[in-house]
Amino acid sequence: MKLVWKRNTGHPMSLERQATCANGLLVVASAVLAAIPETRLVGLCGTAFMGVGLVVSGVTSYCGWVRILQWFSRSS
Repeated sequence: MKLVWKRNTGHPMSLERQATCANGLLVVASAVLAAIPETRLVGLCGTAFMGVGLVVSGVTSYCGWVRILQWFSRSS
């Protein structure tokens, strides 16, 4: 079985999906930092910050990542 990778050039990722990917990458990076003893405090603070941000985003329907990504998409 051969895996075929098709690039979807007609429909770019929505801003919501881009924001979700950015949040996920930051949480994973923070978790990796939390696993290393020398950077544990930085990782735990980063994870807590992202967790609080996601809760606020869910409660208020405001996502700061979408605002940032909109700014970058307008400049290109």
